[in-house]
Parts: sequence; structure tokens; C-alpha cells
Amino acid sequence: MFQILINGKAYDLEFAENKTSADIIQMLPLKLSMQAYSDIEYYAELPERPFFDEKATVMQAKAGALMYCREYNALVIVCRNHHDIFREVPVGRIIGNPSWENKLNSRIAAEIKVVSK
Repeated sequence: MFQILINGKAYDLEFAENKTSADIIQMLPLKLSMQAYSDIEYYAELPERPFFDEKATVMQAKAGALMYCREYNALVIVCRNHHDIFREVPVGRIIGNPSWENKLNSRIAAEIKVVSK
């Protein structure tokens, strides 16, 4: 089981089954300072470059999704449904209805970790 802490509030996190997700899981725990982008998402550069699973890419981003953007080597938290300009790999989703979704700040602190196996 995985968890993401966003500004200290915990949410369950479900990872997708693809090679990009598997590589990101190997990087855990991750502590990221994420920056808001155009009131639709937060992003932060990853410490390593995961495998880019071309077969898993999409251009539709859904609120609550965790995505990987190859162009910026960034992990992305999607806050609003939108059509992306890049092909990104969905690596997971935040379970529940995060309260931060409608209140984008310029930055958030995010920590992703394993809480049990």
C-alpha cells in the first residue's frame, strides 16, 4: 500500500501497472516540492529518469491522477481534467476527493511512501 502526503495530509495512492510506475516505485520514498502550473496541476522533477512506457501514454489528464512527463522528467499531480500537450504516462491515482483540488497554491510539499506491503 502506498500513501501520498500533501502539505501534511495523507491520502492513499494506487499505482498503475506499467514499467514507468515500477521505476518510480523503486525511487520511494520521494519528498518533492511541487510547483503549480496553470491552475491545472502540480509538478516536480524526479531525482532519476524512469523508463518511459510509450505503450501506456495518454493525452487526457484526469483530476487525482499521478502522471509522468518525460519532457521535464517530472511527476505530475493533476488537479483538473484537461487535454495535455504532451503524451504522459499515468503512473497512479490518489484515492478519495483531495480538498486541495480546488485551491491551488504556488507550491505544495508532497511525500510519497510505502506504508505496508
